[in-house]
Formats: sequence, structure tokens, C-alpha cells
Amino acid sequence: MNLKELRERHKALCAEARSVMDGVGAITDGKLVAEAEARFDAIMVDADAIAKNIEREERLLAAAAATAARTSSIAEARG
Repeated sequence: MNLKELRERHKALCAEARSVMDGVGAITDGKLVAEAEARFDAIMVDADAIAKNIEREERLLAAAAATAARTSSIAEARG
């Protein structure tokens, strides 16, 4: 997945987790509450993993941009 796709997937997972948690308040059956909380936890594990991938991609892009800027500055200085 590219960075845009990762961000979209993360956003969708967070929306799904919010939906699950919003629904928990209306549940009175303890077993169903536990199932909803387990579902929330599973979604957030996926969202956290994607967030780490987003962070890695952003760091890589920043490093590449910095390298390009340094290379450009060196080339201009040698001009």
C-alpha cells in the first residue's frame, strides 16, 4: 500500500472502532459488551500497525527529501 492508501485504511479502521464503541453503550448483555470490546481491540491492533507503517513511510519520505536537498545544495555549490 502507498502512503495515501495507508492513511485511508487507518481512517476507515478508526471510524469502525468508533462505531463499535458508540454501540457499546446501548448494549446491556455483558457477553455482547465483551464481544464488542474484543472487536474494538482487534480493530485497534490493526490500526496501530498501520499507523506504524505510516510513520515509517513518512520518515522515509523525509529522509529522501533531505538527501535530495543536500545533493542539490552540493551541486549548486560546485556550480
